[in-house]
Amino acid sequence: MALPTIDDGISGQSANRAATPSTIDQISSLPNEDKTAIIQELKAEIIRLKEEVEKQNKAEKALCLSEDKFYKAFHHNQTMMAIIRFRDDIYIDVNSSYAEVLGYSREEMIGRSVLELGVWVDLKERQDVNKKLLDNGYARNCEFKFRRKSGEISSLVATANLLNVDGEKCILASLVDITVQKNAEEALRKSKELFYTIFNVNPIPMFIMSLKNWTIIEANEATLNYYGSTRDELIGARTVDVNFWVDPGEREKFVEAVTNEGFFNNKEVRFFTKSGEIKTVLLSGVAITWNNEKCYIAIHHNITELRRYQNEMARLDRLNLVGEMSAGIGHEIRNPMTTVRGFLQLLKEKDRYSQDKVYMDIMLEELDRTNSIITEFLSMAKDKAVELRKQSLNQKVRTIFPLLNAEAIKQDKNIDIELGDIPYIVIDRNEIKQLIHNLVRNGLEAMSPGGLLTIKTFKDDDGVVLAVQDQGSGIAPEILERIGTPFFTTKDNGTGLGLAVCYSIAQRNNAQIDIKTGSKGTTFYVRFNTSNQ
Repeated sequence: MALPTIDDGISGQSANRAATPSTIDQISSLPNEDKTAIIQELKAEIIRLKEEVEKQNKAEKALCLSEDKFYKAFHHNQTMMAIIRFRDDIYIDVNSSYAEVLGYSREEMIGRSVLELGVWVDLKERQDVNKKLLDNGYARNCEFKFRRKSGEISSLVATANLLNVDGEKCILASLVDITVQKNAEEALRKSKELFYTIFNVNPIPMFIMSLKNWTIIEANEATLNYYGSTRDELIGARTVDVNFWVDPGEREKFVEAVTNEGFFNNKEVRFFTKSGEIKTVLLSGVAITWNNEKCYIAIHHNITELRRYQNEMARLDRLNLVGEMSAGIGHEIRNPMTTVRGFLQLLKEKDRYSQDKVYMDIMLEELDRTNSIITEFLSMAKDKAVELRKQSLNQKVRTIFPLLNAEAIKQDKNIDIELGDIPYIVIDRNEIKQLIHNLVRNGLEAMSPGGLLTIKTFKDDDGVVLAVQDQGSGIAPEILERIGTPFFTTKDNGTGLGLAVCYSIAQRNNAQIDIKTGSKGTTFYVRFNTSNQ
C-alpha cells in the first residue's frame, strides 16, 4: 500500500477539507513503524514551513524597513530628488527639496509632466541626458539649467539612474542647485576679465611678482614697451636677472618694505631698460593674493622726463647765474692778468732773471691756461651776442672734421661721420663748431685706443638732430645727474666748463641736449627745434 505523502495531504487539505478524515483513517490503519515514519516526516515539514514563514516575515520586515529607509532618504534628503517616468516625463514623486528649489509644492508637480511645467530651459540638454541613460543606464554629473516657477533660471548638476518601478522604466534623479556657485564663478570671471582689461590696456607699466621667489608672473603691454623686452624674456624671470635695478640698495629697501609692511608707495627708483637706458620711476604697489599665491602688484610712473626738465631748469638757473657773473667779472679779471703777463715777459728778457726763466715759463703757461678758462667762462655769458642765420649743419661738420680727425689719430682712435639729408637750420656758425669740438673731445677722452667715435646728423619728428656717439664705458648714474653743471668734472685737469658751455650754446641756438648711456658707450643728442624756422 502506497503511503500518502505530506504534500498529498497538504494539497488535499487545501483542495478539499472533507478529505482529511479519510487520510487520517488511512494513516490509522498503517502499521506502527509506518505511522512513526509519517509522524517524523510531518514534524520535519512543519519545521521547514515554520522556517519559511519566519524568512518571509523577515523579508517583509526588511522590505518595510528598506521602504522606510528609502522614504526617509528620499523625502528628508536636502539634495533635490525626483522619480520620473521615462516614457512620458511624468513626475512619479519628488521630495520637498526638489519642489522648493523650483518654487512648487509637491502636489503641483506629482502627476504632471516635466515638459508641461516647462522645467527644461534647453531641450537639447534633456535629449543628451536621456541618451546617456539609454546607452549606459546612468548619467553622471550632468550640468544643465532648469526654469523655476517664477521664471528664474537655476543651474543644476544631476546624477540619474534608470530603474524599474512596478514594471515601468523610471528615472531616479539626484540634483544639486549650483546657482549660487555659478553666479559666484561668473562674477569672478567678470572681475578677472575686468582686471585683465584694466591691467593690459593700462598705459602705465604694471607687473605682478611672486613674493615667494620674486619672479615676474605677469606684465602688461606698457611694461614690455617701456623696458623694450618681450613677454618670454620677462615672465618667469626675476628683476635682478633682467637687470632692472640701477641701485641694488633700492631693491633691498623695496623688498624690505613689501615684506614688512605689504606696500610700497611712490618711492623714486631707477630702472635699466633692455638697451641700458636709465629710467626714473615712482614705484608703488601692494601685496595681493593671485591664483592662491602671495604676490605683489607693482605700478610705476615714468618721471624720467619730469626729472630731466627739473634738472634742466636747475642747470639753466646755474648757467644763468654763472653767465651773469662772467659778464660782470670776466673782463675785470682778464685785464690785470694781461698786465701781469706783460711784465712777466719783460722780466723774462732781463739777464738778471735768466736763472728764473723756467719758473717764468711755468707762470706764463698757467696765466694762459687761466685765460682760456676765462674765455670759456665768458662764453656762458647770458647776454653773449650770437649771429644766428640759416645754414648747413652738415657743412659745419665737414669743415671741422679734419681738425677733429687729426686729434683722434694722435690718440690712436677713429672718427666716422654719417650725415643725413637734413634741411638748413638757424644757428651760430662759430658756436656750433665749438659745440661739436667739445662733444667730440669728451667722446675721444672716454674711449680706449682703437675706439670709434661717430658723428651723425638726421631728422626726427621734432627737427634736426646732431648725435655724437662714443664707444666708452658709459656714464655712471650719479655722474649723469650732474652733467652740464659748471665746474663739475671727473678729469684730473678738467675745468668743468666744457659741457656747461655746450648746454649754453644749445640754449642760445634753440636746441636741447639729451644723453643716452650704457655699458657700450654714450651718445649725446643735440636736438635743434625747427618748428618755428
